[in-house]
Amino acid sequence: MVNYIGKEILLVEDEAIIAMTEKAELESYGYTVEHALCGEDAIDAIRQHTPLFDLILMDIDLGNGIDGTEAARQILEIVEVPIVFLSSHTEPDIVNKTETITSYGYVVKNSGITVLDASIKMAFKLFNANQLNKRTEEALQKQILALTQPFNKSDEITFEELFNLEDIQKLQDEFASAAGIASIITHNDGTPITSPSNFCRLCNDVIRKTEKGKLNCFKSDAYLGRYNPEGPVIQLCLSGGLWDAGASISVGGNHIASWLIGQVRDSSQSEEKIRSYARIIGADEDLAAEAFREVPAMSNERFTQISQALFTLANLLSNIAYQNIQQARFITDRKAAENEIKKQLKEKELLLKEVHHRIKNNIASISSLLNIKLNEIDDLKSKEIFQNTILQVEGMEVLYSKLLRADKNTDIPTDEFVCDLLNSIESIFTDRIAVSIQHDIEPFSLDSSRMFPLGMIINELVTNSIQHGYDDKSSMNINLSLKKTNKNIFLSVQDSGKGLPDGFNIEESTGFGLMLVKMLADQLEGSFSIKNKNGTVSTVVFEI
Repeated sequence: MVNYIGKEILLVEDEAIIAMTEKAELESYGYTVEHALCGEDAIDAIRQHTPLFDLILMDIDLGNGIDGTEAARQILEIVEVPIVFLSSHTEPDIVNKTETITSYGYVVKNSGITVLDASIKMAFKLFNANQLNKRTEEALQKQILALTQPFNKSDEITFEELFNLEDIQKLQDEFASAAGIASIITHNDGTPITSPSNFCRLCNDVIRKTEKGKLNCFKSDAYLGRYNPEGPVIQLCLSGGLWDAGASISVGGNHIASWLIGQVRDSSQSEEKIRSYARIIGADEDLAAEAFREVPAMSNERFTQISQALFTLANLLSNIAYQNIQQARFITDRKAAENEIKKQLKEKELLLKEVHHRIKNNIASISSLLNIKLNEIDDLKSKEIFQNTILQVEGMEVLYSKLLRADKNTDIPTDEFVCDLLNSIESIFTDRIAVSIQHDIEPFSLDSSRMFPLGMIINELVTNSIQHGYDDKSSMNINLSLKKTNKNIFLSVQDSGKGLPDGFNIEESTGFGLMLVKMLADQLEGSFSIKNKNGTVSTVVFEI
């Protein structure tokens, strides 16, 4: 298992208190953390820090300077380092902006140190896998340069493993036919790899039909095809005495095959010499003499030209052979890298499922513990505090469940979410107060960055009506309306309670619940108002 203790992280966060908290949590998990207040400081830290940071946690909103996405872009121009965005933003346009940058995760703030630690570790794994894949890509680009490097002598590669013999046979046949010569490709010991092309009757049907003649041909072919990087080997055949030429096919200096041509004659050969050689190998003299007269005659100049063309073709085959080896190895490495990335992604999916499961269990555990403690408290004021806290926790649990079930972690149906939230609130107060919550909710969707504060506002307004508006009547009626008109969202919560005290001013209110509602409305860039009307009527309006 990889050890991440001591990994150095650069935390880029413009809120000092948040940075202190995140730094302390990360250090408690064994990381070494350095803090930068803005994007410019982060870039300077990257330039000055030796050795390099292992990972960067980057906020998006960084005050008056450059934002986190631009800082990340400039940092990646300096050094390759995994960057994980840590932000409160979940708006699609903000998230999509980060996708144009090579990043290794996007974590919503306050997801908890468990989620953050898991995301950091996954970022390290993905970065390492991508680095391996990148090295493989670079190796592929340097393939031609690699052809000049010495080949490993211990590698036993055969000609047949590197080429399609049908294609090679066709090339050999066409070359022999065009040049008017015989041709064959052999192993280093002279034994054939391909079938003979355009062989003359003297060699094919007379000399090679005898055991001694065939062995002499193999010896001659082996000598003729010896490794010679300077040019073709041209000489008289050691068996029949005809003119032959050979060029070696090699891989990185390793001789793997020989391409031989020839079986032509000039004035230096004679019928008497052929008859004499036929007697030596035990062949029929008359048949040998007759076949000799069929051997094509060719000038030395012409044969030399053909031999040089052969040498060029053999060199091309040598280069192709080396490229085939390198390509096979690079492809193998690349496939290994791709398989590693797929494995890491699968691990990430499993890890995220486990993290989501743990988060939901932890929220449920917190709610359960608060309910247990609530039953032990006699003080009414303390009970109200605990009840409100329980509602806030359950509201977050409803939102989190909706986020997980959504096709994308952005848009959430308001009718489903608000109904679930209202049911949770109603169930808590059922045993103590007769509460009837009616709702008129227009079905539409909001992204999670707006749904979360809206859910908190509804939670606070409804519970506030129940807790502070109840005046010992037999029941409490609450009507909630949520509408969308053009680009505006209208929320109204009206109760049948005792109403606001005389002289109430929202601007001077010190109650935490209403202060929180006002802050959340400001966060939504909206407005909040509350007034008496047969109870209280609270209204929140904001644009989308």
